[in-house]
Amino acid sequence: MGSHLVVINSREEQEFLFNLAKEKVTNAYETKYYIGLASYRNGQWQWVDQTPYEKIPTFWKPGEPNLLFAERCAAIHVKGNRDSNTYSNWNNVLCFTSCYRICELAVKFV
Repeated sequence: MGSHLVVINSREEQEFLFNLAKEKVTNAYETKYYIGLASYRNGQWQWVDQTPYEKIPTFWKPGEPNLLFAERCAAIHVKGNRDSNTYSNWNNVLCFTSCYRICELAVKFV
């Protein structure tokens, strides 16, 4: 469909996506949403659009990323619809974990 997993470029975008994801949660359980960040080499993270990982802010949960040898994909982690942890909620997960996805598409002017 011409889109890719979202690249989060700012604190404002992180807050917007977290609040949007939180609105979609219908229970008190945790929900995860893949974002466009993955570790292809031992702990070296890369955005799907080639945006340099070191050039933009990150929002990892305390203690994350961990288990870098196995958990190579990143996800926004929402702990129920009352979760207020807007800025530190990224979690690295196994890439075959069942997660929702947040995608983005470039704007095209006609």
